[in-house]
Amino acid sequence: GTTAYVARFISAPVVDEHTAAPGAGAAAVWQVNAVAMSLTRSIALAQSERPDAENQGRGLPNYLGAVALSPDGTQAFVPSKQDNIKRGAMRDGLALNFQSAVRAISSRIDLASGAEDLAARIDHDNAGLASAAAFDPRGVWLFVALETSREVAVIDAHGRREVMRLNVGRAPQGLAVSGDGSTLFVSNVMERTVSGFDLRALRDSGQLHVPHWDTVVTVSTELLSAQVLKGKQLFYDARDTRLARDRYLSCAACHNEGGHDGRVWDLSHAGEGLRNTISLRGRGVGHGRMHWSGNFDEAQDFEGQIRGLAQGNGLMSDLHFNAGTRSSPLGDAKAGLSADLDALAAYLASLNQFAPSPARPVEANVSAQAAAGRAVFAARCTACHAGQAFTDSASHARHDIGTLKPTSGLRSGAALTGIDTPTLRDAWATAPYLHDGSAATLEAAVLAHRNITLTAADLTAVVAYVRQLGSDEARAP
Repeated sequence: GTTAYVARFISAPVVDEHTAAPGAGAAAVWQVNAVAMSLTRSIALAQSERPDAENQGRGLPNYLGAVALSPDGTQAFVPSKQDNIKRGAMRDGLALNFQSAVRAISSRIDLASGAEDLAARIDHDNAGLASAAAFDPRGVWLFVALETSREVAVIDAHGRREVMRLNVGRAPQGLAVSGDGSTLFVSNVMERTVSGFDLRALRDSGQLHVPHWDTVVTVSTELLSAQVLKGKQLFYDARDTRLARDRYLSCAACHNEGGHDGRVWDLSHAGEGLRNTISLRGRGVGHGRMHWSGNFDEAQDFEGQIRGLAQGNGLMSDLHFNAGTRSSPLGDAKAGLSADLDALAAYLASLNQFAPSPARPVEANVSAQAAAGRAVFAARCTACHAGQAFTDSASHARHDIGTLKPTSGLRSGAALTGIDTPTLRDAWATAPYLHDGSAATLEAAVLAHRNITLTAADLTAVVAYVRQLGSDEARAP
């Protein structure tokens, strides 16, 4: 046809440092003229204000999946997660918990009016992320992949309600329905399989009977080691009760593909403060302690977060976890005591490459303006952003560049005196900036450094250089 629909999200920083009110960002569906490749209209996806409860909650759509269009062209659904950016001890006095941080949703678009039907938004209880959706050929049934819970929800597309779920493999991320409506295919990405389900009883008589008939292995030679693959499977999963309670919080719910969700979370209930989600890509080497406050010294310390926020039972035995000072993130080492926890750490360590910056004119060098910025950077910025990693994180140094404030909170329940230096290699892709997301642009992030004064020309040049830093710059000048 001549019309296409594209789901998109733009993150936003904290807009009020005193009230810790988060920027809402912009979740939308673009209607595009597919012939002229021009934007026809933008359909906003709203912030839900449903009270937080066991089966619903507040939040803004994020990690938007592909738009599923009904065959008659009257409606569309957008699968995603819903981030509760208004919740937190600093924001509304309520601590984040396992079921009121992220929730899987499907947002309905009325294509005639070109607006979201917010009242018809489907909240998929006991799931943290809806990753894909597909209609049957008649538009009667909508199928939604629920990544964290290893399920596919079956939706009455006109009644706009979930009627049943199908158990599938790990991390379902793709769906397809055969042309005659007889078969549903599910891509279980973390199992490297495709499952087939028989839809004939559902299609022909509306019976809620959808038998599984086959599973096909799609990878003959696995490129990941057995340990790294196991760790990645754990990273994407929340059905395993060791990882999460009620199938909500997987690691990938905030770090899909090892990246970041562009959100600023209020973690003051956990002894921290407002924390901008950090991308994990490229950080498998050259970094020291983890998080903005440097409160983890090994990847296995996520065991505490699994038990605390996700409310999982833990990958480590209680006997090991409670021995000595091991329950403290900076206490006795956890490595070597749980094969699965070590596998999760191995997957995180495998994220050791950055992507090239698309702002760089050629791989071999930066633009002329960025080259001028490189010289300014060498003179003014390498005290902290040094070496191959563009950070002094490995030295365990933390700095206060003038951005600490009451909403910055604490470090593991004690005073926060400085922030771990972030790498700059992926700054082009990781807005918003700073530990609390309070800088929407790279310019604002540089200007937030109260210990550095730059002319307007030098600021422009430095930002041009930083924007062109990716995998293609050998090291800091």
